[in-house]
Amino acid sequence: MKFENWIKRKYPNHYKQLQDGGFNDLEWYLKTLKYKVGILTKDNGENKIGELCLYKRVKEYGEYWNGLYDVPTGWTGGFEFVFQYQKPSEHWFTRSYVLNCEEVKPYGK
Repeated sequence: MKFENWIKRKYPNHYKQLQDGGFNDLEWYLKTLKYKVGILTKDNGENKIGELCLYKRVKEYGEYWNGLYDVPTGWTGGFEFVFQYQKPSEHWFTRSYVLNCEEVKPYGK
């Protein structure tokens, strides 16, 4: 299925916002990296409350993690949220311990 049809079917209420939103590599983020679509509940730079963002919950790795999962001192045991915004944000580093958006349920639920 073409990506345009897939996104229109999955997010019918926010289809136009996602297509025109300025996200780079939207298909890669949603289908490959399994990001979710959210509506911001807190301002962040040029991104205002009510605008769309992409987010994903990931493990937090320590300062000395070398990229291998078997390093015993790598994972701190905590989780972070990684954000992809439509416009420039306050920080170049788009990670937070707090979820700054509400999930947009697929299929209009």
